[in-house]
Amino acid sequence: MFALYDSAYGNVRGNPNTSNPSGTHHRCWLYNHLPSASEAATSTYVEVGSGHCVDSSNRRPPHCYTHDGSISDEDTCKSACTAVSGCSAYEWGQTGGYCQLIWTTGISSLNNAQHSATTGSCSSSVLNNWKYNLNGDSNYAGGAIEQTYHNTGGKCYRKEGGEDNQYKCFTMGTYAPTTRSPQAVPSVAPQG
Repeated sequence: MFALYDSAYGNVRGNPNTSNPSGTHHRCWLYNHLPSASEAATSTYVEVGSGHCVDSSNRRPPHCYTHDGSISDEDTCKSACTAVSGCSAYEWGQTGGYCQLIWTTGISSLNNAQHSATTGSCSSSVLNNWKYNLNGDSNYAGGAIEQTYHNTGGKCYRKEGGEDNQYKCFTMGTYAPTTRSPQAVPSVAPQG
């Protein structure tokens, strides 16, 4: 997935970038790096506990989810998290058959759609259409998955190893790792 990152405008939530006092800005195309077979093989998961994956303040990060039967077992849910490098954890087993991919940094969906099936950061060869909660809990500030909260009948599994939460910045044929969230790319109608 590609998105335009522009340092003058900040992150995907539209927060202004205040770390740029000169007023200059840099643009590059960010893409959510799909892990290679060797990277995917180095990703392991640690069971955090029962309930939702949360930070140290019991705040839930942004996530994508499905509960329509399109992912019907835990191994497929785990594979969906492994298939996208930005996935920090997954939740499986919640009543209703939910598979949820948890993102501690940068998540986006087509046209910033919320809670309706669409393409976005979670899309992969495992499943293309997910529902998105782009903001997580109110006051979530980007903390790591440290514990669980609110027993849902499911469990939280944190991804360890691999190249998690890394976006690649692609400009003029080169790229560099960055942890900046992608800026949504506006739709541009043809002119003239």
